[in-house]
Amino acid sequence: MPPMNPRIVVAGIVIVLVVAFFILSPTLRPGAPEGAWGELTSGDPAATARNMVGNGDFSDTRLIGWSQSKTVELQPHAIPEGESAPGAGRGGTGGFHLGPADARRARVCAAWPLADLRHFDYYFDGFARFESRRGKTWVGIEFTLEGSDGQPVATYLAWKGSPGVAAPVRAKGLVEEMQPSDGGWWRVPTRTTAELKGKGLALAEPAYALTVRLWLDLDEAEADVWFDDVKVLDMKAGR
Repeated sequence: MPPMNPRIVVAGIVIVLVVAFFILSPTLRPGAPEGAWGELTSGDPAATARNMVGNGDFSDTRLIGWSQSKTVELQPHAIPEGESAPGAGRGGTGGFHLGPADARRARVCAAWPLADLRHFDYYFDGFARFESRRGKTWVGIEFTLEGSDGQPVATYLAWKGSPGVAAPVRAKGLVEEMQPSDGGWWRVPTRTTAELKGKGLALAEPAYALTVRLWLDLDEAEADVWFDDVKVLDMKAGR
């Protein structure tokens, strides 16, 4: 039997290695199906993607692009505008602070809109903490997917309330209690759209727009709330 051509042997080895790489490392393939990359880690290409939420770390005291609104059901109330304040965030960095707020029955919201989404394979994150001095209070970070007509088609709300507060309700939505984090902060517990689908949230395709909302709900309550490191990252970035 004649000896094998060394070039053929080398070529064969290269082909085998390439095939093995793509079989064993599907999470690294460009064009992988939605959710195939799993949870973001520090070494993940998408982990360094630009945060799609403007000033989501609230390091800039200007809240350009953010809108704020309040709904007061019962008078009286005293609710100041939220502000991006130095030292109000995690680790002494900037954070969004709202309060002290005092109301018989009111709900406050700060919102950031994202338009013209090209897909729906994203990573969500965000932190909140609050001090409730009386009454019933809950805070939340909500990510709402909107259809071409601008109407909500799916929403994910991560929330945390004072003792005895019932969980908020969202039609066509998934509501989860936030997870504890360092320094008295609470964190969004589910952080990829693929994981949200796995928990039963029906996400419409194609995606058109997404609105991020920061909530404070007051029921005969007085409270302060802080938010920080609110993120929406493109899981396909750098792939």
